[in-house]
Amino acid sequence: MRGLFWATAAAAVAVAASHAAIIYQTGFETSDGFSVGVVEGQAGWTSITGTPARLQPVISTANPRTGSQHFRLAKQANLTNGALKGGFSPIINIPAGARVSISVDVNISVTDGAEYAVAVQSSTQGLLTAFVDFSFQDDDGDLISGDILVQDGVAFVPTGFEFVPGQYKTLRIDFDPATNQLTYFYDGMQIFTHGTWSGTAIDQVVLLSDNFQLPNETGDFDNLRVETATTDPCAGFLAGDANCDGFVTNFDIDPFVLAVVNFAEPNPPAGYSAGQACWDARGCWGDVNRDGGLSNFDIDPFVACLVVLPQPGQPCP
Repeated sequence: MRGLFWATAAAAVAVAASHAAIIYQTGFETSDGFSVGVVEGQAGWTSITGTPARLQPVISTANPRTGSQHFRLAKQANLTNGALKGGFSPIINIPAGARVSISVDVNISVTDGAEYAVAVQSSTQGLLTAFVDFSFQDDDGDLISGDILVQDGVAFVPTGFEFVPGQYKTLRIDFDPATNQLTYFYDGMQIFTHGTWSGTAIDQVVLLSDNFQLPNETGDFDNLRVETATTDPCAGFLAGDANCDGFVTNFDIDPFVLAVVNFAEPNPPAGYSAGQACWDARGCWGDVNRDGGLSNFDIDPFVACLVVLPQPGQPCP
């Protein structure tokens, strides 16, 4: 069985803040400066170089999530399996000390072929800051879905989450330079969080794969977005206050359970009466264990909070 390719290659919530600023975004459209064909040289993007010349990645019209164009990685016949190919974004100027959120829509057509990755790095430090691997297989080996792994030092750590091939889902990476904390989300769910292990800044995004593609296999990417927030995205929300009434009480139990079960839904589910604005902040008031977002790991701390309720107007400790 093929080992994890990136082991050698990579060696070289909270909802979006209300005070976020979009620093860079592209849907790879003509209005963004892209045309159908090889990515190299388009709109400030460059490709991995080597011999033979990389004819991947390309801008394609075959499978955009929105608009009419997208970024695609497919098989290059004259490259050996394992040869890296990919595209580097332009250098993105992010204000010093700002929290940054990078998101991109990802659609990998099949499993059992190539590995794909989304990396963010610091060109000034010459270091990777975060690296997410979409594996060609899952830990069960059934090839129905593929594992999502995150690089943590020299190791690639399974997140416990999988991607389903043939569907666009959004990957998001949040970085807080004040705490050197990285938090990862897939399809709206927090999948991993850890401290930095190499780079401690971000100014470039890399989309790449290893040329193990099967015939007709593709890795499609769309709607890359980089935004920053200079203020606390959760200011004004109390941890545990699931109905946003300004108090943590037993009345928060039902809305909290609804949020845990329906976290990925953009609109409040039936029975959630606190309104859209409160629902949109579920990654804030639901983060009772302070790990960067709402997940099943917040259930026990929430229950403990209800056993000894905080003072009126105070969050769960």
